Amino acid sequence: MWASTLLDYTIYSHEGEKVGDIKDFMLDVRSGKVLYALLSFGAIVGMGEKVFPVPWDALTVDARQERVVLNVAKAGLQDAPGFHKNSSPNIADPSWVREIHLYYGIRHQHQNAQG
Repeated sequence: MWASTLLDYTIYSHEGEKVGDIKDFMLDVRSGKVLYALLSFGAIVGMGEKVFPVPWDALTVDARQERVVLNVAKAGLQDAPGFHKNSSPNIADPSWVREIHLYYGIRHQHQNAQG
């Protein structure tokens, strides 16, 4: 599957509610693996100017229905960690990585990410 194909997919909560779209990806340049999908939760009022890094392991791609399912309920996204779309976090900062992974309930494999 092409990464660009996923940019056309809609993000749904695990409850089946539409929550947003994939805007981009953050990669580990050493391994070539996708670390995070950058999501826009435009469907949630007040969250349009930010992007939200979600660990790839918190997402399930459903190619048959052309969508991606997030492991969090829509109501829980109001407090999701994110950043302004014109800035970039330091993905090598252990506290930033820990915050993101804890929020989505994903165990972080202490990798040395380079973004």
